[in-house]
Amino acid sequence: MGLDIAFNRQQALSAGVKLVNEANGTEEEIEQARVDMNAQDYYDWLRRIDSVASIPGIPLRVIDYGDGDTMVVRANRWGDVYFSLIDWLLDNGIEWDEF
Repeated sequence: MGLDIAFNRQQALSAGVKLVNEANGTEEEIEQARVDMNAQDYYDWLRRIDSVASIPGIPLRVIDYGDGDTMVVRANRWGDVYFSLIDWLLDNGIEWDEF
């Protein structure tokens, strides 16, 4: 079951989260998709810039779907991100909501 986990952005940044903006695809992937142009949605997705969070102790990087003061990360309740993120939030005293 997938869910969103929301928590305070400033607390997370103070605890070591790093955010970067990056495209979903490499320049080569984007160019190849532009040449093929058989899947406009895929091309658009490759070009889209997302805010990506690197959370200490979690080997995977995750997209931050939140805005303003709130970070929102999507996780599968039985997946690697969920348990690692919840442990990290607990260790850093950061409250969160799941929805």
